[in-house]
Amino acid sequence: MDESTNQKLNEIREALDVFGIEHGPIYGHITFASLVDIDVDEVLRYTRGFAQGKKSFDINCSALSLLSTNCITCIPSVQ
Repeated sequence: MDESTNQKLNEIREALDVFGIEHGPIYGHITFASLVDIDVDEVLRYTRGFAQGKKSFDINCSALSLLSTNCITCIPSVQ
């Protein structure tokens, strides 16, 4: 992740700690999922709305990991 993103993630961790909220690891990642029995049109509407105004970016992955059945995550390299 870039420095700005890493800083934002650190701020989230610090805010949770200040309020005594226990949390697991918080890290940026990109998740690819294979979904079954879903409304494809609904997913497309949601995805288009979510992506609207977002800029594209390059990623450099250090690992791919299987989180659960049908869910692979791409862990970015630390620059």
